[in-house]
Amino acid sequence: MVNQSKLRENRFRLKWLESGALGSIDPSIEENVGMARESLGHAKKYSIEGDAALTEVCLGNAQKYGRRVGIDTSSRAPNLLRLAYTKAVPVQLKNARKYARSGEASIAEACLEYAKIYADHIGVDISTETAEIKIIAYTNTYPVDIKNARKYAEEGEAGIVESCLTRAEQYGNEVGIFLPNELIHIRHLAYTKAVPVQLEKARKYAEKKDMYFTNVCLGNAQMYGARVGIDTSVEATEIRAIASRRN
Repeated sequence: MVNQSKLRENRFRLKWLESGALGSIDPSIEENVGMARESLGHAKKYSIEGDAALTEVCLGNAQKYGRRVGIDTSSRAPNLLRLAYTKAVPVQLKNARKYARSGEASIAEACLEYAKIYADHIGVDISTETAEIKIIAYTNTYPVDIKNARKYAEEGEAGIVESCLTRAEQYGNEVGIFLPNELIHIRHLAYTKAVPVQLEKARKYAEKKDMYFTNVCLGNAQMYGARVGIDTSVEATEIRAIASRRN
């Protein structure tokens, strides 16, 4: 059974905490009371701004400091959290839409995940907005990843190209963009350019007598070369000889 006397006492203490009328009290108590009051103030501010994450942190801090002086601040949490979640949903959807339009699908998806978490807390369905924003994000991100893949292909950075193209394929499949010949061309360019890049790196490691990284780079050169019909065996033998040679 709830002790009504203790509830009344805690309500009084909580109002006293929030009022700032501390009077003459023990400095250690005053510090915790001040921190609890400040945390509640910040929680109110962030809830109005729709920053649910910081609202949750501040409410946790208020509870922690309040507990140290025998004051339970948890009664303030439900209303502040509901306000924070209610405000946070459109904030996160707006952010998601912004990143979707600029072709940053991964960030847009993160914003949508937060929006769903907060929406679920207050029983709001955002599935329609989520689907719409994802289509915008995937459609706009596909050409961004293709552009980046072309750039890194020219530089022989085949590993980064693969990451870009994997994302492009994923987003393209979501919105019905199928351009396999374009992807094949970019991969062929990336592998072709990567072979001399990896051989040059292997040569530098060989000159430093670093056999481990020499072999890593030679392995990469062989792998990329095999995909585009380039034989690297002669260069590999020469470079390994450099690494094994005594000064």
